[in-house]
Parts: sequence; C-alpha cells; structure tokens
Amino acid sequence: MMPQEWPADLSIGHATAFLLITFTLIYATAHHAFKTPKQKSYILSTISSGIMSLLSLWFVYTWITGSDAGRMFGFEGVISEAADRVARYGTVFFRSYLIADLLIGSVVYRDQIGVLTGWVHHLAYIAIMFHLDRTHYSGLFMLAAIMEIPTFHLGLSTLWPMRFRHDRVFLVLFFLTRIAFHCYMILSFTVSTSSLTRLPFVSETAGFGKTGRAVVGSRMPGVLLLAAFPMHAMWFIGGIKGHLRRCRLRELATKESVTETAQEAMTFSSDGTAIAAGTESGGRFEAMMMERESDEMTDSPESCPAASLTSSSPRETPLLTPFYALSALAGSQEPVDRGYFDEIHELNRKDSGGLGLLIDAEENEL
Repeated sequence: MMPQEWPADLSIGHATAFLLITFTLIYATAHHAFKTPKQKSYILSTISSGIMSLLSLWFVYTWITGSDAGRMFGFEGVISEAADRVARYGTVFFRSYLIADLLIGSVVYRDQIGVLTGWVHHLAYIAIMFHLDRTHYSGLFMLAAIMEIPTFHLGLSTLWPMRFRHDRVFLVLFFLTRIAFHCYMILSFTVSTSSLTRLPFVSETAGFGKTGRAVVGSRMPGVLLLAAFPMHAMWFIGGIKGHLRRCRLRELATKESVTETAQEAMTFSSDGTAIAAGTESGGRFEAMMMERESDEMTDSPESCPAASLTSSSPRETPLLTPFYALSALAGSQEPVDRGYFDEIHELNRKDSGGLGLLIDAEENEL
C-alpha cells in the first residue's frame, strides 16, 4: 500500500526498480570508454551529481528570492504541489543512485569503495532519504542538493582530467556551495524557522498544505545542517592544505632543476670559453623547461602539480574527492597524491606510500 502523502502516480518501489535498471544499463554502456577503475567508479557519481545540481537550481532560486511562483501563474498552490513532487522524485533518484553504486561497485570496482566514505556514507544517506520522505523534508534536501555542484566538477575532472581537472576551480566551487551557502542555510533555519515558509514546497493553502504545516516551526532542518557542516569544513581545510602542499612540491622540484642547470652552465667547454658553455647550457635549460611544461600539460592542465589517474587508493564517494597519483617531479620517488583533500586519505589508507618521506624531506629543507 502506497503512503497517502505520496502522489498517486508514483510508486517508490517501481520508481526505484526502474532507476536501478537504468543506472545498470548506463554503466554497462559507458564503462568501456574509461580505462582505470577509479574513472569507472565515477560514471554514476557524475551523472547523479549533475542531475541533482540541475534540479536544485529552481529550489534555491525560489528560496533565496522568496518568490511565490504559484501566485505569479494564477494557480495558488499548484507550483507548490509540482515542486513537492519533483522533490520526492529527487530523493528517490538519489537513493536509487546510492543503491546502484554499492551494488555495482561491490562487484566491479570494490577497491574503490571505502568503508567509511563508501558503505557507511551510502547506507546512512539511504536511511536519510527514507526519513526525508516520511517527514516531508524532501524539498529541503533538494535545496541542499546545490552542494553537488563541486561533486559534478569532481566527476568530470576524474573522467576527463585533460579537460576539467583544475584544483582552484574545484576549491572555489566547494567554498561557494558547501561553506558559504551552507552557512547561509544554517543561519536561516536556526535563527528563524519562518524561512521554511519561503521553500517552494511549503504552502498553507495548497493541496499539499499538510506538507507545509508539517515543517513550519521545526528546528530539525537547522540541526541536520549543523551536523553536516563540520565535515564540510574539515574537507575544505584539507583541500587547501593539499593544494598548497602540491604547489610547494612543484616549487622545490623546479628549484632543483634550476640549480642543476646552473651547475652545468658553470662547466667550461674544452677550449675554456665559459660564455660558450653558458650559452650552450642555457639552450639546454630552455629546451628542458619547454619539455617539462609540455609533459605537465599532457598530464594535467591547469593543475599544481601534474597528476595522473594511476592511484589504486579507494575513491572518495560523491561527497568527497578522488585520489590521484602524483607524477614524480624530482628524484625517483613516486609519491601518492591524495587528491584535492589529502587529509581524508587517512580514513581509508591502504599504504604508507612515499609522500610522507617526500614531505618530511621537504620540511627539513625548509
């Protein structure tokens, strides 16, 4: 028996089954286009985050502007009912994605799903989706789904790193959505619960007015948002540290290359002409730098430093970040780059890699 509050044409079980089959077919069709397990594990994540981000735009716009779309069209409450239906479909869609990711991942890319950031995260959000439906908070979830924008960029940068990988762009998107907008939501839903009446799915006079009365005056949205913020803040701080660390590594590698080239430039040629030797060495230096720049552009454009998709560390699930193998810029070591948020690597760490040794050497030098 379908819950009374659900739209008559929507069966949770049927919708979930349909979406699970759809996700499976999409993965079966698309996974051949990508080589690494990490890339394959981000196929469904990219699709899900892109759709959720797109669906959330109208909810965010309506909430921020406080517009009454129903009155604008002359149908009091009609838009609220439509928005409520979209929100409920959105929670079913996201829940189906989480289930599909666990089912497919446990068979195909098991090593890419961490215990904490995979199984625990997904199962917790599946339970949250059921809770949101039962307590009429689906619209609130769609409002918060705007935070999936950096996840969408993350997925694109994993699937097509040559085109989309850019650390600074990701960090900016993360700050705007999961830090700034998140803080705005916390203040709105904790200082005054009247902000709930500005949500598009809340309407006292609409056919779904029952939904509106169920949420107006509740402090639960603010509590949920407050509980999620510390993790977002920790990820962002870790992302900043990781980006700065990679930039320092690149700077050290560049200094080492310049020092070696300068030493070569001081070597006299066989006839004792230092100028000729310096000119020749300078030419080699320019050629070397051009070759280095070419290599870095080939590996990862606009990133600091170059990265490749060869890491076997477990991936971060859609709300986290991927792991990349850092191309060695100096010496023979091949340290493991922990992605945008290297600090989170400790949660699912499988190896102790060479990055720690390289960082220790770097700190000793400085």
